[in-house]
Amino acid sequence: MASWAMEWAKQTAGVKGLAVQPGRLSIELLPPVAVSKGAVVNELSAGLKALCYIGDDRGDLSAFVALSELRSTGKATLAVGVASPEQPPELAGAVDLMVEGPAGVLGLLESLARGSAP
Repeated sequence: MASWAMEWAKQTAGVKGLAVQPGRLSIELLPPVAVSKGAVVNELSAGLKALCYIGDDRGDLSAFVALSELRSTGKATLAVGVASPEQPPELAGAVDLMVEGPAGVLGLLESLARGSAP
C-alpha cells in the first residue's frame, strides 16, 4: 500500500470523523460504529441452520470468528477464504477452506448449488 494513500486516508478520516481500516489493496474509510461483519453474521444467522461466508481480507476475520462461535452452538457453517498474493497472513488459519481467486469462488458456489462437496 502506498504510504501517501494511507496518510491521505488518515487525514481525511480525522476531518470527516471516519475510521481507517486497511483492506486488500485498499484502505477503507468506515463510519465509526461498533458494527463488524461478525456482528452482521450473528444477526443474520437467527433462524438459519447453516451459513457460509466467503472473504478475502482482514475485515472478514470477525465474520470467520462469528462462524466458529455459531458452529459451537450446533449450526452448520463453512468459512471460505479467497487466496491471493495480497491476503493477510492470518486468513488461511481462520477458514475451513481456501479457494483460488474469483474462479475458485464460482466453482465452489456451483458445487454447492449442485449439492456436491467442494
